[in-house]
Amino acid sequence: MNVRPFPDTEYAARKSAVDAAFAGQGVDAVIVLGAYNWYRDHAIRYLTGYDSPHAATVLVLAPGDGASCLIVQDPEDFERARAVSWISDLRLTDDLPQCVGDLLAGGRPVRRVGVAGGECMGFSALDVLPAALEAALHARLPELELIDVGGALLELRMIRSAAEIEKARAASRVADIGAVAFFAAARSGVSERDVWSEVTYAMEIAGAQDVHISMCRGPDSFWPHPPSDAVLRDGDIVSIELSPRVEGYFSQANRMCFVGHPAREWTELSQMAVEALEIAAAHMRPGVAAREVVAQVNDYVARSPLATMDIGGVHRIGHGCGLALDEGPFLSSSSETELRANMTMALHPIIYLPYRHSLLMLGDYIRITETGCERLSAPQSSVPVV
Repeated sequence: MNVRPFPDTEYAARKSAVDAAFAGQGVDAVIVLGAYNWYRDHAIRYLTGYDSPHAATVLVLAPGDGASCLIVQDPEDFERARAVSWISDLRLTDDLPQCVGDLLAGGRPVRRVGVAGGECMGFSALDVLPAALEAALHARLPELELIDVGGALLELRMIRSAAEIEKARAASRVADIGAVAFFAAARSGVSERDVWSEVTYAMEIAGAQDVHISMCRGPDSFWPHPPSDAVLRDGDIVSIELSPRVEGYFSQANRMCFVGHPAREWTELSQMAVEALEIAAAHMRPGVAAREVVAQVNDYVARSPLATMDIGGVHRIGHGCGLALDEGPFLSSSSETELRANMTMALHPIIYLPYRHSLLMLGDYIRITETGCERLSAPQSSVPVV
């Protein structure tokens, strides 16, 4: 049975796009680092269909028609690697640095090698290249030059194929199911952990392979955090971030409720959260710089005496979301990234309420279309009082 997440033609198209992106770099090969971590790069899975749940992997990518090789360290997962990867040359090793060094030194002359994968939190692929691997490469190839090509690969991954978008739609439907469970469970006197349990169960039953959930519950814990044993109380503003992973792809939806009794304050804050998201969605289209969308939302929020988006001079309204939970493009006031068709991202303006130490964060999972944006998650049109 074919258990690959995509047909081989999908990976062949990705390989061609990578070759084109690296053509001007003058590299003889590219080393792609793999690590199983939501907050690190999933370049290995993007290029091969495989990532290890237990050990680092390395893909040695040869340009053009050259043979690429996937090196795996987990013997108990090797057969699965063969089943899910379209790479025909797979090697099992207990000494990854030596295996990569032997591979590069034993073929055609290699002088310039690109490094990609593992980029995270401002660190480049070269920054996270394991010291043992770097030492092994220079020992076998003393004149070897290593260059960072991770940015080019990340930029390619920002644009989803039609097959990826279908997986994004499936993940969004599961997030919507989690949202229904959230509104059913959230009540005064119920603990964050109990809400989390109900939401997690609903999304797992619906097909989520992984579930990432964070909550904000102002005024006591206004910053996103894992669910705790603290209980919801009258007067709380509760935001939940729902990020299920389905068939290898994350979606993300941010949902909100007010706890207690209807009040004029809740009406005004509900309108602010909804309108900030609507303004952001209305400006998300190809050719627009991310920071320009952020500026439009900030201009709206700044008119309110109750709220601000300015924490440390940085305004945020979302980020890319797909193979990894957080990936490019990042929608911040400093981002020069230009939006392009078929980017998919979590769009969630972050609005602070200093007067009550709370947070408004309502958001949808969206796709940039040729003319605007499509919401892949079912929009929340108002913030209910529970």
